[in-house]
Amino acid sequence: MCDELTKLYEKYPLNLRAITKYISGTWTDMLQLEQLRDSLCTGQIASKLWLIDCIKNNIENTHLKTFGIFGGWTGILARFMFEYLNPRHIANIEIDNSLRAINYRLMSNDDDSGFECQYSFINCDMYKFNFNERKFDIYVNTSCEHIPVLKDWVSKIPKGKTVFLQSNNFVHEQHINISASITDFERKAVESDNVKEIFYRGSLMLPDFERYMLGIKT
Repeated sequence: MCDELTKLYEKYPLNLRAITKYISGTWTDMLQLEQLRDSLCTGQIASKLWLIDCIKNNIENTHLKTFGIFGGWTGILARFMFEYLNPRHIANIEIDNSLRAINYRLMSNDDDSGFECQYSFINCDMYKFNFNERKFDIYVNTSCEHIPVLKDWVSKIPKGKTVFLQSNNFVHEQHINISASITDFERKAVESDNVKEIFYRGSLMLPDFERYMLGIKT
């Protein structure tokens, strides 16, 4: 494991182990094993911890913020955010409604300390989401390799917002818009006139591919 990954796991150790143990013990009846494996692989976990670390380093008072995660899949990122950022509310805008029950189960704990009341699962295509009706303080999209034209989605975000984007260079049948480098990813994002500032750009080398992240202001 490279030094950067080692540092992430050292910085966020205990809760991660507890969460992954909880997931492994309760999701097998609701998720196919392949999905479970993919959601807990090194690339998925490390990418999410990297994002959380970036948010902690760039955003103040996250406990007062609302987050919109677009394409939040099984809800693991949201759970990590509750553990490490303590946001006021998180919404997962996810096209696959079969994941609703899984998401809410992941937000619960064995006692009354869960996060269900601070969480919303919104079944919607991220391109068809009503950005004027429902607004967030921070917009997150870690699935940019899955959407056809990045600038079209970025252009929908209201002015004056903070946005975190991730993509990668991993060739996969479901990845229809991979980026060759962080420079290539940035080029796709700034094609939108909605991007006013890029305050963070970075790459994370993972075992099988490279992950890219941008922090932007609209």
